[in-house]
Amino acid sequence: MALRNPDSLAWANFVSGLSGWKDPGVVFSVGLLGVVAPFTGVDGVSHVAEEVKNPKTAIPKSMIWGTLINAIMAFGYAFTALYCTGDYEEALTGVTGYPVIQIAYQASGSNLAATYVLMALVILPSWVALCNSFASVNRLT
Repeated sequence: MALRNPDSLAWANFVSGLSGWKDPGVVFSVGLLGVVAPFTGVDGVSHVAEEVKNPKTAIPKSMIWGTLINAIMAFGYAFTALYCTGDYEEALTGVTGYPVIQIAYQASGSNLAATYVLMALVILPSWVALCNSFASVNRLT
């Protein structure tokens, strides 16, 4: 489907200054937000510990396995996006107004249905995570 970018773009190229931020440290930190987001809910399971059987062992296992699985998936997602980005300047200035949607649109060869499917693979897990966050935050008081 998508044209593959060279290895140098994914592993050795640092693009800075296209987002309006001039400081490379800020650009790097803002770029990490999408990769770090899957790790934000790791403590949610501790808030529902009283409802879990054998919480002394189940909760730590859940946190460790959840972190490992999310790390592998975040790494895969980040590098898939880097290899399939195409023209990153077009992604920033595309007609959709959202770089992630523009990247999916470029990767699918401008196929609208495929773009919807790719975005569903991002949005649906986000909704599940949001519901899980509501469930764990509910137990904070």
